Amino acid sequence: MAIFEWHGELAPGLQRDARGGLIIAGVSTEQLVREFGSPLVTINMALLRARTEALQTSANASGVSVSYSAKAMITPSLARFFVEHGMGIDVCSLGELAVAERAGIPASHLTLHGSGKSDLELMAAVDGRVGRIVVDDVLELVALHDCASSAGRIVDVVVRCTLSDAPHTHKAITTSGDETKFGISARDRPTAWQFLRESSSLRFSGVHAHAGSQIYDLPSYTSVVDALVECLTEAAEVGLVADYAIAGGGFGVRMHPFAGPDSLDVPTTLRAMALRFGTACRERGLPTPILGIEPGRSVIADAGTTLYRIQAVKQQERHRFIIVDGGLCDNPRPALYDAYHHVVAATARSGERAPAIVCGRSCENDELARVELPSDLLPGDLLAVCTTGAYTYSMASNYNRFGRPAIVSVDDDGVTVMTRRETLDDLLRLDR
Repeated sequence: MAIFEWHGELAPGLQRDARGGLIIAGVSTEQLVREFGSPLVTINMALLRARTEALQTSANASGVSVSYSAKAMITPSLARFFVEHGMGIDVCSLGELAVAERAGIPASHLTLHGSGKSDLELMAAVDGRVGRIVVDDVLELVALHDCASSAGRIVDVVVRCTLSDAPHTHKAITTSGDETKFGISARDRPTAWQFLRESSSLRFSGVHAHAGSQIYDLPSYTSVVDALVECLTEAAEVGLVADYAIAGGGFGVRMHPFAGPDSLDVPTTLRAMALRFGTACRERGLPTPILGIEPGRSVIADAGTTLYRIQAVKQQERHRFIIVDGGLCDNPRPALYDAYHHVVAATARSGERAPAIVCGRSCENDELARVELPSDLLPGDLLAVCTTGAYTYSMASNYNRFGRPAIVSVDDDGVTVMTRRETLDDLLRLDR
């Protein structure tokens, strides 16, 4: 669909007006920043709606269940949006759970994840605040059993299994293979199956596996399906029957207009996964549980654009540095693992394009991108950083005591504040 395509250097959902200024969903970026300040995270709701509906159409056609991964980005209004579009919500902390609860999401739509859950998080599952909990190690199973037994409750449990092979992606966003902290290894799974079989307080609900993030190749997903079937077989050998088999998310998103892989073809991937899964279950004589996925980035990434005001333009000996009023504190991904976000001028300028290093204003060399930008950009002009809907605001910090930016949704019926900008009072509220 054209709405999902890059147009030259402009990411999906971005356009230029007659003067050359950048607009998002028909609204001038200059107008957005005048009204709501900068840095400013914008969510193009038309693009998000199209992404969500296209995913649900493909998933329904393949018989696949979808749950949105809240860690990509979550606000109460986003949680309601995804549930209204037929998705569940995956949460991995009490904070994310609280957001879903504030949004009025029923517990039956929520799944609790996490590789090191606190006692309070285990009790959230025991208290029925989520529909199911994905257990990440054997000792966690024991702790959950003890909590549930003491409370006289029964908890639905999904077992996360470690994959033996890691996909081709950055080490920091790999969640499988021999060097990951996630999941229960093949060595320990027999203990987990036996424990679940004998527990009167834990009900085996399914299996889970996740390859990693920003994965662009179909074989990585068919490998996840194969691993899930193997885990279902192991569980069946001790009499455990699953309702769900969850294949994770991590569908790769295009981040660069001129280089790197295109977005993963999700409809083709889902069809191939569902076919392979159903066939393998039948061949092994297993009941076929519901196949689930839990995407986050691939749903919301390119609906997000972050707007920055240029604070300084500095021509050093070898490089032109453009320093903006945000950076590491609101988008740590480039600093953490060299993630690329394309940067374009939002203010109309006519100068020849020239190399620039776009940096934040923190007390670090916090490069956001190396990119060609108009040579006549000045302090006060705006830049737009593309595909920032996922893992930017959700990873933001208050380093240097900078406040986190506002998030606004931009739609046909206007602009709405989803999360307000942090103030100095917010930053000082915990100090004594």
